[in-house]
Amino acid sequence: INISGFFAAVFALGVCSSGYTTEIIRSSINAVDKGQWDASFVLGYSLPVTLWRIILPQMLRNALLPLLGELQQVMQSSSLMATVGVTELTRVGMNIISRDLNPLPIYVAIAVFYLLLGLLFQLVMLLVERNSSYGNR
Repeated sequence: INISGFFAAVFALGVCSSGYTTEIIRSSINAVDKGQWDASFVLGYSLPVTLWRIILPQMLRNALLPLLGELQQVMQSSSLMATVGVTELTRVGMNIISRDLNPLPIYVAIAVFYLLLGLLFQLVMLLVERNSSYGNR
């Protein structure tokens, strides 16, 4: 099988992240009180209506912050794509280092960039947490 490095890296990151994402969604659905399911069926709602109108809004409230955390983890893990030759931030830095032979400022710049992206994700997560009244359950 001959596939490009980009598709191999995206596939590997996707497979790795899909397990965590599936577990986040599963646990978020299980966190919805069983009484919500029972009440919707007693009221005569079908399974699709129950899922769409009652369970999924509550599940999303439970899953939003962990899913944002997983997205942040995938963003940070994208630097591993350089190991299979994909041109991304770390790989560009490695190319500049091989040309200029001065690794310290380049690695510091890469670290600062990833730090700023991480802080941006944290800020978004903080805003989502505040606006969703996450603590007032």
